[in-house]
Formats: sequence, C-alpha cells, structure tokens
Amino acid sequence: MTVRELLEDRYFVRYKVLAGCKGLDREIQSVALFDAPDGYMWYKGKELILSSGYLFQDNIELFEKVLIHLYEHNCAAIGIKVDRYLKQIPQKILALCDQLHFPLINVPYEPAWVEIMDTVNAIAMNKYFMRVNADHKGKGSALSALYPEHKILELVENLSRELERPVSITDFLENRNIHCPSREKNEEVEQKLRELQDPPFDFQREKVYDKLNMYRLKNLEDQQSWLIIPLEINGIAVGKLVIWEKGKGLGYFDMLALRLTYDILLYIYGQMYYMNSKEANFQDDFIQEILFEESDKEKLLRKAKNLYWDIQKQYICISFKQINQQLNMEDYRDLIYTITRRYFPKNEAPLGLLDGTLIIFYPAEDQYNPGKTAQVKKKCEQLIAALEKEIPQANIRGGIGYTASAFYEMKKSYMESMKTIEIGLYIYPNCKVLTYQDLGPFGFIHLESFKEQFDYMIKKITPVLEQDDREELISTLKAYLDSNCHFNLAAKKLYIHSNTVRYRMAKIQQLCQIDLEDAMERLKLEIVLKFVNP
Repeated sequence: MTVRELLEDRYFVRYKVLAGCKGLDREIQSVALFDAPDGYMWYKGKELILSSGYLFQDNIELFEKVLIHLYEHNCAAIGIKVDRYLKQIPQKILALCDQLHFPLINVPYEPAWVEIMDTVNAIAMNKYFMRVNADHKGKGSALSALYPEHKILELVENLSRELERPVSITDFLENRNIHCPSREKNEEVEQKLRELQDPPFDFQREKVYDKLNMYRLKNLEDQQSWLIIPLEINGIAVGKLVIWEKGKGLGYFDMLALRLTYDILLYIYGQMYYMNSKEANFQDDFIQEILFEESDKEKLLRKAKNLYWDIQKQYICISFKQINQQLNMEDYRDLIYTITRRYFPKNEAPLGLLDGTLIIFYPAEDQYNPGKTAQVKKKCEQLIAALEKEIPQANIRGGIGYTASAFYEMKKSYMESMKTIEIGLYIYPNCKVLTYQDLGPFGFIHLESFKEQFDYMIKKITPVLEQDDREELISTLKAYLDSNCHFNLAAKKLYIHSNTVRYRMAKIQQLCQIDLEDAMERLKLEIVLKFVNP
C-alpha cells in the first residue's frame, strides 16, 4: 500500500505528516524499527521505518545521513515518536524531507510498536483479500474464497476421519455451518446445529475436559449427545466445534487429534477475527461518509463496489442506541460486531458503529410489507437480547427507518430510525424495537422544538406536578385516559380500587380545571402526558 492509503485508515488519524507530503504515494511493503546507530544499513527498500528518535536528539548529522540513505534505498517513510526524546524536529530536517519528497510522520507516544505493525499488516491483508476475491463478484466476505475456509474444511474432514464420527463447526464470524461428512449435511442437520445454540428440548450438560472447556450436551428425550468445544478469541465467542457422539468414547489419540485441531482452529479464527475487526473499521468510515459527509454519487459507488456491497438493492436503516449513559458501546466494539453478524450476515447487511450507535443498512422492498417488517423486528429483538446478555448493565433500544433508498441516499432513513428511538422512549417505554410507522402522527414531532415549548404545553397540569403525590396523580391520569375515561378499567390497570381513581381524578380536575368532556382537550393532554416523567 502507499503511505497515503495507510494514513487514511481511522487507526492512523492522529499520525501527522510533518514534512515530505509530496512523497505520500511511496509504497510500503514492510515495517522495520530503527534504534541502533548503524541499523539503517540493512534496509532493502519499501520499508516504513519506526523510531523513538533517541539517536537523533543530539545528533542532527546522523539524522540527515539516515534520511538520505533511506531515500536513496527507496524506503517508504519514517515515523518518529517526536514527543519521546526530540520534542521538536529541527527546521533543517523538515526542509530536507520536503526536498527529498520523503514523508516524516509524527507517531503518537502511546501505541506499542507491535500494535502499529499488526495494524499495517491487517490493512495490507485486507487489500490483498479484496483484490484476490474480485473475481467472486462480491458474494460473501473477502475471506470466504481464500485460505481460511479451505483450511477449516480440511481440518473438519481430517478430524471426522480420525474420530470416525460426524464433526461440525458453527461459525459465528461467517454465519454458517460446516459439516463432515458433507453427504450428511441436510436441513435436519442444519436445524439441529441451530438448536444447539439454545436447545428447545430437555437436556443435560456435563463438563468433560477443562483444558478445552469441552462439555457434553445430551438430549434427554432421544438420548442423542454431542461434545461441544467453544471457540473464543479475546473472550468473544467466534464459533463452536461439535462432535456428534455415536457409541464409543474418545481414546487417547482421539483427544490428541482433537486438541491439535482445536489449537489450529483457534489460530485460524484469530486471524479471521482480526481481519473482521479491520473490515468493520472500513465500513464505519464508509457509513460515516454516506450519512454525514457530502460525497458525490460516483465516489460512493466505487467505494461500495470495493467493499462488495450490492449496489442494486434498496435499503432501510436500522439503528441501535445504548440508553444507559454509564456505558459506551465503543468499549465493546469487537463483541458487538461479532454478535451482530449472527443475526445480520456480512453478505446481507452492511453495518457500522458510529459514536456508540450501531447502524445497519438492511435490504428492503419497494413497498411496505408487514410480514417482512415483523421478521426484521424479531431479528432486532433477538440481537438486543444477545447484546444485553453479554454486556453488563446494557439497555439498548432499536429503531427501524421507513424510507427505502439506494445506499447513497440513506440519510433520511437514518434520521427516521434515530427519531423512532428517541420518541419511542416516551410513547412506548417498554418496547425494545419500534419502526418509524409505529410512531404514527408522533413521527411528525420535531423533538428538540417540542422540548423547547414543553414548559408552555404542560402549563395546564403544572399544579399537579407540584403536589407531593404527583407520581400517583399522573399515573392515574394516564391510566384514566388510556381507559377511555372509564374508572373501573383504570383501577384494574393500576391494581387499586375504583373509588381511589375517582378521588384522584376529582383532585386533578380541582387543581387544573381540565375539561375532560372535550375530545380535543383530552387528545392534547394525552400527547403531552406521553412526554411527562413525574
């Protein structure tokens, strides 16, 4: 990749080019460290050089000599932790880099060298995968046609042959199941693997082998059993290895084969997990550009093709927001991405995590389809349940936009999804997922303007809000209006006697002089009460 392409990645946003800007198209093929006086002698070209700057703090002549040598040997650029030793780059050095068109980059103090190297490698690998996968016309992820899938399949086949029984992998990263022998793979096998995630049958769970965290799951109805080994990277579940038990137990060499297979699978999934994390960052940047920046259509189309989006489809925007202000979804980025892909696969729905809001572009039909909307709603509810299960104290709400658009015109659907969350908190406080259609006329409300005028609108019920028993009074007024002004129905909703409702309503009318016989007054009051939190 070029230096310019590297610095465009969100990871390198704080890395500033101090000089040599005209050389940003120099090519990077590797990363090397320089902190020995003669270390520069063994570079072969196209390296990105990283240095703490220690050798240059009192030796500007060495600095000049090294820069000229790196330039003459076709190195890509040099990155220095300026704040560590140098504090400031001499003007003479800046002028030399500008003259040579050799980029000099200020590297932030905090990042470890290995972190920078890993990120450079990940970006390069992602570009490679996209290039190699170009012939596959965007079907599946950039990883699906390459080494990992082939190697995983080979491992499953070998293990199945060694254990003399069927072996499966439930792959959370790619949202698929791999099964061997392949001739046995059918809808019944697929259904059973799905059920093993949350068994609908009575079962017994027994720990088998602590070192692999392996357990046996036994169906108490038909006595079928499976050995299951979770595959986790950084504490995040990326898949499960499933051995279908048939008769005899596992011997010593069976366990050896199983352990070796497990170790290799962890290595492969570790690489896939890291690549998926980088791919998610690329999508974040692109979705940010679509929703919040002014980019021309042709530029967006080119980028979408590079990310293998289906540019022929229409989409709606689905947003998920963390309501608990003490939590930041960015702190759980990889976990959120991995869990979300179980419900919204990569080849189906692009997604991004922007400022703590999870945003999904979901394929939509031209016309509103209640059945399809209900299915999407259920998916969203399942995703929220899974996220809240894994993230302590999470309280997540989802909003589904209405407008179906080409991906480059998604801003309106995004605004609808966010408004759905914000207004839904008031009018449907117990619903985790709502659609923009669910808001009805409330969708016309501009929440900020509404809040600005709110003090004026609640003026009629201000005397109630000033009472010590305001919570009881407001809850009673809401229940009474929701029950079509029926005392007995309101009493049932509140689990109190109807006379108590009558007493409270009399007190409210005495305080506020509200004419509840007037249908329009009742309607206005019901709307205002949706936004009152006593």
